Amino acid sequence: MIELNGIKLKNRIVISSVGYGDKDWYSWPMWIIDPKKVGAVITKTLTLEERRGYFDVDPKCPPDRWNQLKWAWKMLKKRKEVIRKIPGGYLNAFGLWNVGIEYYFRKIYPETNEVNKIISVAGFSVKEYIKIINRIKQEENLNIAAIELNAGSCPSVETDLKEKYSLLKELCERAKREAGEIPLILKISPEGNWLKRALIAQEAGLNAVHAINTIPVRDIDLITGESPLRSEIVGQSGTCIRYKALYIVFELAKHLEIPVIGGGGVCSEKDVQKFFCVGASAVNITSLCFSRPLRTALIIKKHWKNDSKNTK
Repeated sequence: MIELNGIKLKNRIVISSVGYGDKDWYSWPMWIIDPKKVGAVITKTLTLEERRGYFDVDPKCPPDRWNQLKWAWKMLKKRKEVIRKIPGGYLNAFGLWNVGIEYYFRKIYPETNEVNKIISVAGFSVKEYIKIINRIKQEENLNIAAIELNAGSCPSVETDLKEKYSLLKELCERAKREAGEIPLILKISPEGNWLKRALIAQEAGLNAVHAINTIPVRDIDLITGESPLRSEIVGQSGTCIRYKALYIVFELAKHLEIPVIGGGGVCSEKDVQKFFCVGASAVNITSLCFSRPLRTALIIKKHWKNDSKNTK
Protein backbone atom coordinates (compact mmCIF):
# COMPACT_ATOMS: atom_id res chain seq x y z
CA MET A 1 0.00 0.00 0.00
CA ILE A 2 1.26 3.48 -0.88
CA GLU A 3 -0.16 6.89 -0.02
CA LEU A 4 -0.16 9.92 -2.30
CA ASN A 5 -1.10 12.99 -0.30
CA GLY A 6 -3.93 11.13 1.45
CA ILE A 7 -4.91 8.94 -1.52
CA LYS A 8 -4.31 5.28 -0.62
CA LEU A 9 -3.36 3.01 -3.51
CA LYS A 10 -2.42 -0.66 -3.53
CA ASN A 11 0.36 0.17 -6.00
CA ARG A 12 1.21 2.93 -8.47
CA ILE A 13 -0.83 1.58 -11.41
CA VAL A 14 -4.45 2.68 -11.75
CA ILE A 15 -6.81 1.64 -14.52
CA SER A 16 -9.97 3.23 -15.92
CA SER A 17 -13.20 1.27 -16.15
CA VAL A 18 -13.83 2.67 -19.64
CA GLY A 19 -11.23 0.10 -20.67
CA TYR A 20 -11.71 -2.45 -17.89
CA GLY A 21 -15.29 -2.62 -16.69
CA ASP A 22 -17.31 -2.21 -13.50
CA LYS A 23 -19.44 -5.30 -14.12
CA ASP A 24 -21.54 -3.32 -16.62
CA TRP A 25 -18.91 -1.80 -18.91
CA TYR A 26 -16.60 -3.79 -21.21
CA SER A 27 -16.30 -6.45 -18.55
CA TRP A 28 -14.57 -9.16 -20.57
CA PRO A 29 -11.01 -8.13 -19.52
CA MET A 30 -12.04 -9.10 -15.96
CA TRP A 31 -11.08 -12.68 -16.84
CA ILE A 32 -7.46 -11.58 -17.35
CA ILE A 33 -6.96 -8.51 -15.13
CA ASP A 34 -7.33 -9.02 -11.38
CA PRO A 35 -8.93 -5.78 -10.10
CA LYS A 36 -7.93 -6.57 -6.52
CA LYS A 37 -4.26 -6.16 -7.45
CA VAL A 38 -4.66 -2.79 -9.16
CA GLY A 39 -3.65 0.38 -7.31
CA ALA A 40 -7.21 1.61 -7.90
CA VAL A 41 -9.92 1.34 -10.54
CA ILE A 42 -11.25 4.72 -11.70
CA THR A 43 -14.96 4.29 -12.40
CA LYS A 44 -16.62 5.40 -15.61
CA THR A 45 -17.50 9.04 -15.02
CA LEU A 46 -20.84 9.16 -13.20
CA THR A 47 -23.44 11.92 -13.42
CA LEU A 48 -26.44 12.72 -11.24
CA GLU A 49 -28.80 11.01 -13.68
CA GLU A 50 -28.30 8.22 -16.20
CA ARG A 51 -26.94 9.45 -19.56
CA ARG A 52 -27.07 7.70 -22.91
CA GLY A 53 -24.76 10.31 -24.43
CA TYR A 54 -24.08 9.74 -28.12
CA PHE A 55 -24.29 5.97 -27.74
CA ASP A 56 -28.11 5.92 -27.53
CA VAL A 57 -27.90 2.52 -25.80
CA ASP A 58 -29.10 1.83 -22.26
CA PRO A 59 -25.89 1.87 -20.15
CA LYS A 60 -27.36 -0.69 -17.71
CA CYS A 61 -26.51 -4.28 -18.55
CA PRO A 62 -29.61 -6.55 -18.27
CA PRO A 63 -29.45 -9.25 -15.55
CA ASP A 64 -30.38 -12.28 -17.67
CA ARG A 65 -28.04 -13.85 -20.22
CA TRP A 66 -30.38 -13.67 -23.25
CA ASN A 67 -31.02 -9.93 -22.84
CA GLN A 68 -27.32 -9.41 -22.16
CA LEU A 69 -26.54 -10.87 -25.58
CA LYS A 70 -29.13 -8.63 -27.26
CA TRP A 71 -27.74 -5.63 -25.36
CA ALA A 72 -24.19 -6.48 -26.43
CA TRP A 73 -25.31 -6.87 -30.06
CA LYS A 74 -26.99 -3.47 -30.00
CA MET A 75 -23.82 -1.95 -28.55
CA LEU A 76 -21.72 -3.51 -31.31
CA LYS A 77 -24.00 -2.05 -33.99
CA LYS A 78 -23.88 1.41 -32.39
CA ARG A 79 -20.16 1.24 -31.66
CA LYS A 80 -19.13 2.64 -35.05
CA GLU A 81 -21.11 5.81 -34.29
CA VAL A 82 -19.14 6.64 -31.14
CA ILE A 83 -15.70 5.06 -31.49
CA ARG A 84 -13.40 4.24 -34.38
CA LYS A 85 -9.87 2.93 -34.78
CA ILE A 86 -7.26 5.28 -36.23
CA PRO A 87 -3.50 4.81 -36.75
CA GLY A 88 -1.99 4.75 -33.29
CA GLY A 89 -5.22 4.97 -31.30
CA TYR A 90 -8.91 5.74 -31.26
CA LEU A 91 -11.44 8.53 -31.76
CA ASN A 92 -14.42 8.46 -29.43
CA ALA A 93 -17.53 10.44 -28.58
CA PHE A 94 -19.31 8.65 -25.75
CA GLY A 95 -20.76 11.87 -24.32
CA LEU A 96 -20.49 10.81 -20.65
CA TRP A 97 -22.45 7.59 -21.24
CA ASN A 98 -23.10 6.17 -17.75
CA VAL A 99 -25.65 4.55 -15.44
CA GLY A 100 -25.93 7.43 -12.98
CA ILE A 101 -24.75 7.68 -9.37
CA GLU A 102 -27.80 5.99 -7.78
CA TYR A 103 -27.66 2.88 -9.95
CA TYR A 104 -23.91 2.65 -9.41
CA PHE A 105 -24.28 2.50 -5.64
CA ARG A 106 -27.31 0.22 -5.80
CA LYS A 107 -25.98 -2.38 -8.24
CA ILE A 108 -22.28 -2.01 -9.03
CA TYR A 109 -20.58 -0.70 -5.89
CA PRO A 110 -21.72 -3.60 -3.64
CA GLU A 111 -20.23 -6.12 -6.08
CA THR A 112 -16.78 -4.51 -6.06
CA ASN A 113 -16.04 -4.34 -2.33
CA GLU A 114 -12.54 -5.79 -2.65
CA VAL A 115 -11.58 -3.34 -5.40
CA ASN A 116 -9.90 -0.07 -4.41
CA LYS A 117 -11.93 2.57 -6.25
CA ILE A 118 -11.64 6.18 -7.36
CA ILE A 119 -15.14 7.43 -8.19
CA SER A 120 -15.09 9.78 -11.18
CA VAL A 121 -17.96 12.28 -11.28
CA ALA A 122 -19.20 15.00 -13.64
CA GLY A 123 -21.95 17.60 -13.60
CA PHE A 124 -23.24 20.54 -15.63
CA SER A 125 -23.12 22.95 -12.71
CA VAL A 126 -21.34 23.31 -9.38
CA LYS A 127 -24.61 22.41 -7.68
CA GLU A 128 -24.75 19.06 -9.48
CA TYR A 129 -21.20 18.17 -8.41
CA ILE A 130 -22.03 18.97 -4.79
CA LYS A 131 -25.19 16.83 -4.95
CA ILE A 132 -23.14 13.89 -6.25
CA ILE A 133 -20.48 14.32 -3.55
CA ASN A 134 -23.16 14.43 -0.86
CA ARG A 135 -24.74 11.27 -2.30
CA ILE A 136 -21.37 9.52 -2.12
CA LYS A 137 -20.94 10.60 1.51
CA GLN A 138 -24.35 9.15 2.40
CA GLU A 139 -23.23 5.62 1.48
CA GLU A 140 -22.81 3.45 4.55
CA ASN A 141 -19.36 1.91 5.07
CA LEU A 142 -17.96 3.96 2.22
CA ASN A 143 -14.56 2.64 1.22
CA ILE A 144 -12.99 4.54 -1.68
CA ALA A 145 -9.54 5.96 -2.41
CA ALA A 146 -10.79 9.31 -3.74
CA ILE A 147 -13.35 11.22 -5.77
CA GLU A 148 -12.20 12.45 -9.18
CA LEU A 149 -13.75 15.65 -10.53
CA ASN A 150 -14.07 15.30 -14.31
CA ALA A 151 -14.67 19.04 -14.62
CA GLY A 152 -15.20 19.97 -18.25
CA SER A 153 -12.49 17.66 -19.58
CA CYS A 154 -14.73 15.52 -21.81
CA PRO A 155 -14.18 16.79 -25.39
CA SER A 156 -17.61 15.80 -26.72
CA VAL A 157 -19.64 17.47 -23.94
CA GLU A 158 -19.92 21.25 -23.61
CA THR A 159 -20.01 22.80 -20.12
CA ASP A 160 -19.16 26.22 -18.70
CA LEU A 161 -16.32 24.62 -16.73
CA LYS A 162 -14.19 24.30 -19.87
CA GLU A 163 -13.09 27.94 -19.89
CA LYS A 164 -14.64 29.69 -16.89
CA TYR A 165 -11.80 29.39 -14.40
CA SER A 166 -13.75 31.30 -11.73
CA LEU A 167 -16.38 28.56 -11.91
CA LEU A 168 -13.72 25.86 -11.63
CA LYS A 169 -12.29 27.66 -8.59
CA GLU A 170 -15.74 27.73 -6.98
CA LEU A 171 -16.22 24.03 -7.73
CA CYS A 172 -12.86 22.99 -6.26
CA GLU A 173 -13.33 25.07 -3.11
CA ARG A 174 -16.91 23.90 -2.48
CA ALA A 175 -16.06 20.28 -3.31
CA LYS A 176 -13.20 20.40 -0.82
CA ARG A 177 -15.50 21.67 1.92
CA GLU A 178 -18.24 19.14 1.17
CA ALA A 179 -15.98 16.11 0.70
CA GLY A 180 -14.47 16.50 4.14
CA GLU A 181 -11.84 13.78 4.64
CA ILE A 182 -12.47 12.12 1.25
CA PRO A 183 -9.47 12.89 -1.02
CA LEU A 184 -10.21 14.79 -4.24
CA ILE A 185 -8.54 14.61 -7.66
CA LEU A 186 -9.05 17.02 -10.57
CA LYS A 187 -8.91 15.46 -14.05
CA ILE A 188 -7.07 17.75 -16.44
CA SER A 189 -8.02 18.35 -20.07
CA PRO A 190 -5.11 18.90 -22.48
CA GLU A 191 -6.93 21.84 -24.11
CA GLY A 192 -6.74 25.43 -22.92
CA ASN A 193 -4.67 26.51 -19.94
CA TRP A 194 -4.24 23.16 -18.21
CA LEU A 195 -1.55 24.50 -15.85
CA LYS A 196 -3.93 27.19 -14.59
CA ARG A 197 -6.57 24.54 -13.89
CA ALA A 198 -4.07 22.45 -11.97
CA LEU A 199 -2.92 25.43 -9.89
CA ILE A 200 -6.55 26.24 -9.05
CA ALA A 201 -6.98 22.66 -7.79
CA GLN A 202 -3.83 22.90 -5.69
CA GLU A 203 -4.80 26.25 -4.18
CA ALA A 204 -8.24 24.88 -3.28
CA GLY A 205 -6.61 22.04 -1.34
CA LEU A 206 -7.28 19.13 -3.68
CA ASN A 207 -5.07 16.12 -3.13
CA ALA A 208 -3.87 15.45 -6.70
CA VAL A 209 -4.45 16.07 -10.39
CA HIS A 210 -4.89 13.47 -13.13
CA ALA A 211 -3.51 14.23 -16.59
CA ILE A 212 -4.50 13.83 -19.28
CA ASN A 213 -7.99 13.21 -20.63
CA THR A 214 -8.46 12.56 -24.35
CA ILE A 215 -7.29 15.27 -26.76
CA PRO A 216 -10.11 17.15 -28.54
CA VAL A 217 -9.83 16.73 -32.31
CA ARG A 218 -11.96 17.05 -35.45
CA ASP A 219 -12.42 14.51 -38.22
CA ILE A 220 -14.54 14.70 -41.36
CA ASP A 221 -16.06 12.28 -43.83
CA LEU A 222 -15.16 13.45 -47.36
CA ILE A 223 -18.39 12.04 -48.81
CA THR A 224 -20.91 13.49 -46.33
CA GLY A 225 -18.83 16.51 -45.21
CA GLU A 226 -19.73 15.67 -41.61
CA SER A 227 -18.00 14.02 -38.66
CA PRO A 228 -17.88 10.21 -39.02
CA LEU A 229 -18.93 10.02 -35.36
CA ARG A 230 -22.04 11.51 -33.75
CA SER A 231 -20.20 14.50 -32.29
CA GLU A 232 -18.32 17.17 -34.25
CA ILE A 233 -15.62 17.36 -31.57
CA VAL A 234 -14.27 13.97 -30.53
CA GLY A 235 -11.60 12.68 -28.17
CA GLN A 236 -8.34 11.18 -29.40
CA SER A 237 -6.73 8.46 -27.29
CA GLY A 238 -4.16 5.70 -27.60
CA THR A 239 -0.43 5.68 -28.29
CA CYS A 240 -0.71 8.73 -30.56
CA ILE A 241 -1.23 11.04 -27.54
CA ARG A 242 1.61 9.65 -25.39
CA TYR A 243 4.18 12.39 -26.03
CA LYS A 244 1.67 15.17 -25.48
CA ALA A 245 0.72 13.49 -22.20
CA LEU A 246 4.36 13.15 -21.15
CA TYR A 247 4.97 16.85 -21.82
CA ILE A 248 1.94 17.98 -19.81
CA VAL A 249 2.75 15.68 -16.89
CA PHE A 250 6.36 16.96 -16.93
CA GLU A 251 5.22 20.59 -16.75
CA LEU A 252 2.60 19.90 -14.09
CA ALA A 253 5.06 18.00 -11.88
CA LYS A 254 7.52 20.86 -12.25
CA HIS A 255 5.03 23.52 -11.09
CA LEU A 256 2.87 21.65 -8.57
CA GLU A 257 3.48 20.48 -5.03
CA ILE A 258 0.63 17.94 -5.09
CA PRO A 259 0.96 14.54 -6.84
CA VAL A 260 0.26 14.09 -10.55
CA ILE A 261 -1.38 10.89 -11.79
CA GLY A 262 -0.14 10.61 -15.36
CA GLY A 263 -1.46 8.70 -18.32
CA GLY A 264 -2.23 8.73 -22.01
CA GLY A 265 -0.96 6.34 -24.65
CA VAL A 266 0.59 3.82 -22.24
CA CYS A 267 1.24 0.57 -24.09
CA SER A 268 4.17 -1.01 -22.21
CA GLU A 269 6.15 -1.03 -18.98
CA LYS A 270 8.65 1.29 -20.68
CA ASP A 271 5.89 3.84 -21.14
CA VAL A 272 4.98 3.52 -17.47
CA GLN A 273 8.58 4.22 -16.52
CA LYS A 274 8.66 7.27 -18.81
CA PHE A 275 5.76 8.79 -16.90
CA PHE A 276 7.53 8.15 -13.62
CA CYS A 277 10.69 9.76 -15.03
CA VAL A 278 8.85 12.99 -15.94
CA GLY A 279 7.36 13.28 -12.47
CA ALA A 280 4.17 11.20 -12.27
CA SER A 281 3.46 9.70 -8.85
CA ALA A 282 1.13 7.05 -10.33
CA VAL A 283 0.23 5.98 -13.87
CA ASN A 284 -3.20 5.37 -15.38
CA ILE A 285 -3.76 2.73 -18.08
CA THR A 286 -6.97 2.91 -20.12
CA SER A 287 -7.00 1.83 -23.78
CA LEU A 288 -4.44 -0.94 -23.20
CA CYS A 289 -6.79 -2.66 -20.71
CA PHE A 290 -9.26 -3.24 -23.49
CA SER A 291 -6.94 -3.82 -26.45
CA ARG A 292 -4.16 -5.76 -24.66
CA PRO A 293 -5.49 -6.98 -21.29
CA LEU A 294 -2.76 -9.62 -20.88
CA ARG A 295 -0.02 -7.02 -21.29
CA THR A 296 -1.83 -4.80 -18.79
CA ALA A 297 -2.05 -7.72 -16.33
CA LEU A 298 1.71 -8.26 -16.56
CA ILE A 299 2.39 -4.58 -15.83
CA ILE A 300 0.05 -4.70 -12.83
CA LYS A 301 1.67 -7.93 -11.57
CA LYS A 302 5.11 -6.31 -11.59
CA HIS A 303 3.97 -3.26 -9.64
CA TRP A 304 1.87 -5.35 -7.27
CA LYS A 305 5.07 -7.16 -6.23
CA ASN A 306 7.23 -4.02 -6.05
CA ASP A 307 4.90 -1.31 -4.73
CA SER A 308 2.46 -3.14 -2.47
CA LYS A 309 5.23 -4.13 -0.09
CA ASN A 310 6.16 -0.49 0.60
CA THR A 311 4.35 2.38 2.23
CA LYS A 312 5.24 5.83 0.89
